[in-house]
Amino acid sequence: MIIDTFAGPGGWDEGLRMIGRTDVVGLEWDAAACATAKTAGHARIRTDVATYPTDAFHDVEGFISSPPCQAWSMAGSRKGELDRANCHRLADRMADGDDSLDWTDWEDPRSHLVTQPVRWVRDLRPEWVALEEVPQVAGLWEHFARIFRAWGYAVWTGDLCAADYGVPQERYRRILMGSLSAWPLSPPAPTHAEDPQGLDLFGGHVSRWVTVSDALGWDEDEVIHPARGAGMIERHGERPDHPATEPAPTVISKARSWTRHKPSPTIVTTRRSAAGMVAGRDLSKGVPVTVEEAGILQSFPREYPWTGSRSKKHEQVGNAIPPLLAAHVLAALGVGEIATEAIA
Repeated sequence: MIIDTFAGPGGWDEGLRMIGRTDVVGLEWDAAACATAKTAGHARIRTDVATYPTDAFHDVEGFISSPPCQAWSMAGSRKGELDRANCHRLADRMADGDDSLDWTDWEDPRSHLVTQPVRWVRDLRPEWVALEEVPQVAGLWEHFARIFRAWGYAVWTGDLCAADYGVPQERYRRILMGSLSAWPLSPPAPTHAEDPQGLDLFGGHVSRWVTVSDALGWDEDEVIHPARGAGMIERHGERPDHPATEPAPTVISKARSWTRHKPSPTIVTTRRSAAGMVAGRDLSKGVPVTVEEAGILQSFPREYPWTGSRSKKHEQVGNAIPPLLAAHVLAALGVGEIATEAIA
């Protein structure tokens, strides 16, 4: 059995499907995300992960977790930064068996959720562990790595770019991989690159990044412009214009729509309430990007059954790990072998 906490709409589940595994139970609080996952055929327990008893599960092979990132993400309020020191303290307390939260006040009520993997790994001692979060939690993931190593795990942690694994999106995520049997443990080898020339010297095949135009069928001369102060794009570094001949920037949970308009061949990121803020452009001829298209840029199947209101659907898309990235991480852990067609 595989346990997935903060399982969302099914990013890890779909990644597991790509490597031939379906024996996973997901725990998730959000009702819409649970409904999406169940409609897609994934098992869900709707619950508060922080209070759910770990002894409800036995003989757990693997543990997966993507704690809520809103407290840490550059797209959010980032109040989690004010709780960072207490999260480090809580990780050590949990490692010692103390799960209490009432010894401090939390600036963001979600901050402490990032430490839940320590509690679950402590109690379940799974054969392998896979964690995912925004890059801003790097210090905490390094802390968890030290705790897990003390429990006998080989651990690798670092940032991976989803575009390097065939996802049509430049989404950077901090990954932690742990294993009781895989020594040494290494991150998945990239299958794609911005410039693949010279990267296959040892006989492997590295493809060029999958672009927005590849994924969505848009014209190659179109441009994605990350709107200032609005929208669904979280940029990694500074890039004022983003051509459709590149992967998309990061899709985040504030997504409402991308808008393609003329005469300027630009795709803009907007919120409904802030559409007029986009660099003075005329959006009257815009074509909104659908939830399904946003899901495709996350490497979900085209017909994935997103459930809930439009805002809840976009929230689910933005919060999920790209399934294709998840599959590569899991394959590197030896959980299964990724299908060739998923890599192409």
